[in-house]
Amino acid sequence: MADHVVERFERQLLAAVRRLHLTERRTLAAVSGGADSLALMAALARLGVPLEVATVDHGVRVGSDLEAQGVAALARRLGLTAHVRQVSIDARVGLEAAARDARYAALERVRQERGLELVATGHTASDQAETVLLRLGRGAALGGAAGILERRADGVVRPLLGSSRAETRAYVAALGLTPVEDPMNSQRAYARVRVRQQVVPALVEALGPGVERALARFAGLAAEDDALLQGLARTAFARSSRGDGRLDRVAVASLERPVRRRVLTLLLEAAALPVDAAEIERCLEAVEGGGTATLARDHLLRCEGGAVGVEPAPARATARAAD
Repeated sequence: MADHVVERFERQLLAAVRRLHLTERRTLAAVSGGADSLALMAALARLGVPLEVATVDHGVRVGSDLEAQGVAALARRLGLTAHVRQVSIDARVGLEAAARDARYAALERVRQERGLELVATGHTASDQAETVLLRLGRGAALGGAAGILERRADGVVRPLLGSSRAETRAYVAALGLTPVEDPMNSQRAYARVRVRQQVVPALVEALGPGVERALARFAGLAAEDDALLQGLARTAFARSSRGDGRLDRVAVASLERPVRRRVLTLLLEAAALPVDAAEIERCLEAVEGGGTATLARDHLLRCEGGAVGVEPAPARATARAAD
């Protein structure tokens, strides 16, 4: 039975390894010691991926330093070069977000120091399903519904998105590995934990055990569709540019609405402004009907003289003149 579990898991992962060309690229595996990341490390090593390992100690739990050293020791027993990094967390911005930012920054530093090409993380289809549900529940558009990307532009890859959390647990058990259990994964103060403990089981009961994979598959398709629309938007943005930081209003208004929405997002991002769905809807109305839309940081989107542009709101412009 154990051999069957190992063979099936590695065969499943091999498709992602080939798709991401991992056997040809030196990769840093991010390993926390949980079942998902242990499965990632062990399976990639067994499949011949040129691999090093990094474990990040966030220092938020007693004993986390010993856990990090244990991960490094296990990696070395597998014949892998291992790195341990300690980071400081600024919890004022939220513990989860601060830990994630510090972790990825540390991983990127190790990647650069070692001259590696990719960083692989242990996100699974279960993580993908939870992410999709969280984002849809918060009103995400297609880009948000794409969830966790298998391949990011910054070189982060997620080879395990085709495997569930249950499968990673079965795999490490079959290999005789004991994962670390992070108590944060069961703290109901976090929305993700509540989705994991309540929403996903309810969907499984209602729709069957394949619901996590179905949601992960939906995210993959959404990512493909969004990439196509983003490419069309970048082309349309370039073609409608007037060369003065503004866009041709007729050209923008003639675009299909999904592309127009993304072109306006690019315009706001070019002005270094934050973007949210409500602002983009106001911008769409301004382009379609003429006039202005209020933006963040005391800026306006103004449709005037056949052009669409972003500028400071009058009050701010006056204040600057007075200075």
